[in-house]
Amino acid sequence: VSKLVKILNDQSLSSYHQMVIQAVMFIFRTLGLKCATLLPQMMDPILNLLRSHQQQLRDFLFQQLGLLVSIVKQHIRPYLPGIFELIHEFWNQQSLQPQMLFLIGEITSALKDEFKVYVSPLIPKLLGALNKENARSRPMTCQKVMYALELMDANLELYLDVIIPAIVAIAEQEDSKLDVRVAAIQWIGRMSLRLNISDFASKIIHPLVRILEGPIDSLYKPAIITICALMNALGQRFFLFEPMLTKIIVRKRVNDGVGRYQMLLERLRSGEVLTLDDYPTEALGTLGSNSSSLESVLDTGQVRKIAVNQPNLKRAWEASHRSTKEDWADWMRRFAVELLRESPSPALRSCAALAQVYHPLARELFNAAFLSSWMEM
Repeated sequence: VSKLVKILNDQSLSSYHQMVIQAVMFIFRTLGLKCATLLPQMMDPILNLLRSHQQQLRDFLFQQLGLLVSIVKQHIRPYLPGIFELIHEFWNQQSLQPQMLFLIGEITSALKDEFKVYVSPLIPKLLGALNKENARSRPMTCQKVMYALELMDANLELYLDVIIPAIVAIAEQEDSKLDVRVAAIQWIGRMSLRLNISDFASKIIHPLVRILEGPIDSLYKPAIITICALMNALGQRFFLFEPMLTKIIVRKRVNDGVGRYQMLLERLRSGEVLTLDDYPTEALGTLGSNSSSLESVLDTGQVRKIAVNQPNLKRAWEASHRSTKEDWADWMRRFAVELLRESPSPALRSCAALAQVYHPLARELFNAAFLSSWMEM
């Protein structure tokens, strides 16, 4: 790792920085949580690269930083001030927002309730991205914003008075992409089962009624299911809105989701207290997850050795027909790279592609690669 950090700190080697980060991330994935001990070496160079590099690599670095957080989890705490400083600095660059939202989501998942101290400065930026123009032209960004907000969970309680109207506005916006409108409606339903939204019931239900009165049939089912979730959340207070809702459901002959609505309504009329167990939350769908997350492939922290392909090494150390100084230099370079490629150490193997194009690294790692292979032969 120290050899890779040395390359990252050298601006004259900037053309190799992306490959270095890829090698570092492979090492971190292999080590799992054990890689937290390497963070003091790596974080300053990574954050410095984010400040200094061109747009394309910056996008890549924000993504990799999100993946790094998914590995080290709460161990990222000491570096969060620097990370959020960069998020705020580059937020207005719209092309970076999807990766920054991914990063925010991973930090939220790692810190849980401890994330609360970072919420206040983020809310204006998140709601700024959750605007009508983005709902038309950048629907994926809107959905990523909603997912990041959803992950914040109880940390949002102090900000529902600004968040709920913004989400509802997207749900009602007629020229929004359909997927975004459905996602906004379902977001309201899911969050109503997790947060106290009773003070905002009127601001939610009246727009849902307008959606049911509208011409887009594919919005009816998510709207009805979200209304069922609100019934679950509001309890007896739901009857303030029931006549209006039942009237529009009957008049529009809405079929999808009506069975659940009627069943829950009858139980509520009989005096039952509805609970989360009464409501299948999967009916509200999901905004998905940070699909780039490494959870499915992260190692448990046990470093596994990889088998050495001895025939490949034997071909690489074949030295016949070598006579000139240039011949031997070429042989040494190829042999050093092959040692890295066939090393049983995942960390050394991760450096092979970089060493193939940046020859000094192959020389610097030769002894370690040779010893690791020799011990397995």
